[in-house]
Amino acid sequence: MLIVHGTLITLGKSDQLIQDGGLRVTGDLITAVGPSEELLGRYSGEETLHAAGMLIMPGLIDAHTHTHRIIFRGAADGREDQLPRGRDALLDYETIRYATLAHCIEALRSGVTTLFHEQTAAQTTHLSLDAVAEPILQAGLRAMICYQVSDRVSPSHARQAVEENARFAGRSTRKSS
Repeated sequence: MLIVHGTLITLGKSDQLIQDGGLRVTGDLITAVGPSEELLGRYSGEETLHAAGMLIMPGLIDAHTHTHRIIFRGAADGREDQLPRGRDALLDYETIRYATLAHCIEALRSGVTTLFHEQTAAQTTHLSLDAVAEPILQAGLRAMICYQVSDRVSPSHARQAVEENARFAGRSTRKSS
């Protein structure tokens, strides 16, 4: 597939800005980049998506996020100290799932395609990583997902967090092999 007639931004060894640029995608790989006319001439007959007025760029990475916290945005006018302590304890599996889906939509609209997520909702330790992973997969994003290990809540909660990480890592390993 060719994506052409957009403003192409390459972020790599030699950053480029090509005003009427495009790229060729074969499977999961970008196999060519350059001016639109050059790509259209070289790969005539391929399915083409016109991106006039749009940016074509690599996906961005959000290197630290708590996807479920999107639902607290705007609470107490952004003053973290005004939010109730233990607010994450109010979250159940479905709330985490839908909050994460909302976060994914916002990420994609902002050009983010990879998330590094740290789960912190203390009362939903068991299976909470699944509640995060499902919408991330549904949205087509890539992610590194883990549960925060801390004895802030209690030593027993820290053990539960380690167990949840191990359970989820085992599940993820089985799916990728």
